Amino acid sequence: MAQYNAAQGLTIVEATPQTFDTAFLDVPYKIYENVPEWIAPLRFEVAGFLKAKSPYLAHANARYFIAKRGDTLVGRISAQVDRLAAETMGQGTGQFGYFECEDNPETSAALLGAAEAWLKGQGMTRILADQQSDQDDADGPENIAHGGPFPYKE
Repeated sequence: MAQYNAAQGLTIVEATPQTFDTAFLDVPYKIYENVPEWIAPLRFEVAGFLKAKSPYLAHANARYFIAKRGDTLVGRISAQVDRLAAETMGQGTGQFGYFECEDNPETSAALLGAAEAWLKGQGMTRILADQQSDQDDADGPENIAHGGPFPYKE
């Protein structure tokens, strides 16, 4: 398992099949558990899209990263290279998605840095936000651009 040590107390780890169902999928539930405006996505739908048997992964490679402070989940992000998307977005274009993070710029930078490092290792020279992640967000795409009930996401 790849591990990226960020600032003091923050660790970014690559999700493994053993930690995916528990940690990666649990992150938004932990971060937003006290936010009444947050509407949880259906776990089985998110898991189905991200697991190895997903039709999406027949034409894409993906890695999933989790941010932790000690034992506390504080963020997540995916990084993916989609061969079909490259046909329209251009070769060398990678994507990130499923980005959820506590209200902390250090955590945000560390997660984006882990995704960027993996994508660079795959030969990507440009990174875009994954449109699918926005479509899957329970807040809806119109709220993503405005941060929804989370002003720090603006």
